[in-house]
Amino acid sequence: MTIVEVTEKVKETFDGVSTNFGGYLSTTQSLIVVFSPAFSAGLLVAEVQKIKLILHDKLYLERDQKHAKDIQRFISYIEARPLRFTVCKVIPLDWTLPFIVCNFCVTYIIVLVQFTHFYAFEEEWCSESD
Repeated sequence: MTIVEVTEKVKETFDGVSTNFGGYLSTTQSLIVVFSPAFSAGLLVAEVQKIKLILHDKLYLERDQKHAKDIQRFISYIEARPLRFTVCKVIPLDWTLPFIVCNFCVTYIIVLVQFTHFYAFEEEWCSESD
């Protein structure tokens, strides 16, 4: 047996498995590409929280009143304007984005199913009246 024959035999044996695996892999890669900005934004927000903790520690240990006042003012600024990324000021870009997309898809699937039942009922009702 040659290498080509062995390769063809393996391809025939695992044809269904590799096709399904390839589809799952492609879907997984697409989801990673779509949701990676949201996860990155979430990581950035977590870093801002770490910086805020560091600033509180610095404020506690600071002896100079001028520096302490500047640190306190910066902490107040960060707390008044928290770091948030949104799409069109509506959809938050954080770890909840995949759940929001899933919720959106499920809602519209339910609406489509209800409309198909409505039109099926309407066709049945119209055919009975004839």
